[in-house]
Amino acid sequence: MMDSAAAGSEKIHDLDKETAGLLRRGIAGFIDGLLFLPIWIALCPPLLACAAGDSSSACLLNEPEPWRRALSNSLLFVYIVLMLGLYGRTVGMMALHIRITKLDGSDIGFGRALLRTVAYWIPVVFYGPISVSEIVQILITAFCVMGLMWIMVDRKHQGYHDKIANTLVMREEYYQERKGALAEA
Repeated sequence: MMDSAAAGSEKIHDLDKETAGLLRRGIAGFIDGLLFLPIWIALCPPLLACAAGDSSSACLLNEPEPWRRALSNSLLFVYIVLMLGLYGRTVGMMALHIRITKLDGSDIGFGRALLRTVAYWIPVVFYGPISVSEIVQILITAFCVMGLMWIMVDRKHQGYHDKIANTLVMREEYYQERKGALAEA
């Protein structure tokens, strides 16, 4: 027979159904990307010309200036940290009824939002502008893919950035249940 602490632990850690998997998280990220697309297009017009069908060699060789790419990435980074710090979720996450929480189900705040976002973005930052060698690019790509794949096999559906920050991506209905249980305790 289980004692009450073990039974409570089982309830708290019944995370297969409570946490969001890779697909739901990916769709939320896609929605955020669509919302951010106008800013990215304004900051990176050479890529817009390529996307519009300009197949000239000038288009293909005309990468946006590094400051444009850095500004675009910085704005997206700030958006994510602010949204997670204030609301525990981005607009895409709101649309899919998921949010970031601490392991105990409480809100993450700005410090943990910053840590989680930095942990997520480390490979992103090093992938594009630093072209040291093809081997480094392959290793960074493998790290990113492994981190995403880990979400599918991990019992808590945590990626490496979630493990570093001790966070979960909870489904909203279970977050509300857990928040109510925390308030009663």
